[in-house]
Amino acid sequence: MKSKKESNSSDPWASMNRFFNGAFPFSGSPIPTDLMKNSEWLERMAQETFTQSNPTPSQSKELYSHNIFETHRSVIVRIQLPQSVNPEFLRVYVGPTSARVEGLSNPAEKKVQLPCEVNRVGIRSSYKDGILEIRMKKNYDSKIN
Repeated sequence: MKSKKESNSSDPWASMNRFFNGAFPFSGSPIPTDLMKNSEWLERMAQETFTQSNPTPSQSKELYSHNIFETHRSVIVRIQLPQSVNPEFLRVYVGPTSARVEGLSNPAEKKVQLPCEVNRVGIRSSYKDGILEIRMKKNYDSKIN
């Protein structure tokens, strides 16, 4: 008599048990020679796993994607903006550990957490080809002698 788990076709363990005919991986039995003849379930499971772990840009919940780069002295944030955003209406605000861009559309702002504290003096921002770039110097504690 089959258990409930083995009879369920959507159960991956039951599918694997049927696929390996109960002979793999640690039973000591040889691997069946027709192992890869009926591998549709394995391909489907691999595809589902890949799709769930790597969403396409349209599946991503974040509208304005960003990248953060660090050098020895600087933190650079690049934000990809859609063509519908007018760069003249953008306002950039930087705190010690975060940067915020206002003047976007739906949502109206983008907040980015920075990897370290930055100095709020000498911040530069530029916009080119749909990319807003914000350059900030890292905040180093000065040593007192």
